[in-house]
Amino acid sequence: MDRISNKKLFIITAALVAFLAVSILLLVTGVAQEFFMSLGIYEESEKNIDITYLDYVPKGSSELTTFDDNIIIADQSGVSCFSEDGVWLWSKELNLQNPVILKTDKKIAVADIGGTGIHFFNKNGFTETYLSSDTIIGVSENTVNSHLCFIHKADSYISAVTVLDFTADVKAVATRKFGEYYMSAASIAPSGEEFIVSGIKAKEDTYEAVAVKLGMKDLSVKETIEALCDTWLPKVEYVKENTIVFTGGNAIVIMKGDDKTTVEGKFNGAVIENGNVFTVGQDNEKNVVREYSLSGKKTFEFEIGRMADGISIYKNTVVLFSENEANLYNKYGHFLGTLDEITQISSIEFTGKRHFLVCGGSRTAEVDVG
Repeated sequence: MDRISNKKLFIITAALVAFLAVSILLLVTGVAQEFFMSLGIYEESEKNIDITYLDYVPKGSSELTTFDDNIIIADQSGVSCFSEDGVWLWSKELNLQNPVILKTDKKIAVADIGGTGIHFFNKNGFTETYLSSDTIIGVSENTVNSHLCFIHKADSYISAVTVLDFTADVKAVATRKFGEYYMSAASIAPSGEEFIVSGIKAKEDTYEAVAVKLGMKDLSVKETIEALCDTWLPKVEYVKENTIVFTGGNAIVIMKGDDKTTVEGKFNGAVIENGNVFTVGQDNEKNVVREYSLSGKKTFEFEIGRMADGISIYKNTVVLFSENEANLYNKYGHFLGTLDEITQISSIEFTGKRHFLVCGGSRTAEVDVG
């Protein structure tokens, strides 16, 4: 009898120890706090914001990213590289109008929207420039297998799209011209076998959003989608191989195969994170941040005081930015702090859960939310 009792006591003690160990692990890693916040039981408090400024003031339109553990900044004066400690490494002087950065593991490309050049770099600096025959209108939001596509003007046509292969030397794969569509955005499927290009089609006194799926190798038309929406959708992104999200100021359109879901509203910005769409916009008198599933269902929202011009999110950290400040929240709506030292924010790049780079008209900095 004593042996049975001792055995039961041992099992109970071991179970309690295991429970305590798991509980401590969940608390240390933040999993438990995340769970309690999702239930509304725990509210995260305001944090200390640590800002480290880089000795660089962007010139005009600018964008930044990380590459090979370094910081790349593209602005109207060219492209510069800094170490993660802010030490200057190299620069390439260029005359850019609206630079957009794309990257792979080994190369980055800087497309000049409004200009004609796409400039390529490796970790040591500039390698080559591809010159478009006409003005660049837009560029794909991603690269796949060292391929990108860019949209440009074309003589006797409204717009055109060209695929570039930059595996080694940069070369054009093929071009598709459009006689009825003004295209402005593109995204490449994860497989790299196709891409989608989107824009608008004139319609009497108005226009409608349109999109065309093209094969990556020969730009053969796989599908044409007209009457996608009766408003312009300036951004498009493949979320999965068969799931595409279009976003604009008045609508979000989610295409899953042949099924189309439209969410109407007033959106100042929209981003996709972890398979969900996060927006910042207005609803009657309220300024709100909302999360939508890929079925178009609203899964969460929280109200904010001031309206933001854009939104950036990584894991559970949300940055809402406007011309004069950025306000930080977690995705459950708990206010974390304000960043008002950097104005006219044009680019944010997360490098960790609570760590990001920010580029604006006044300064460039690394931000750590404690």
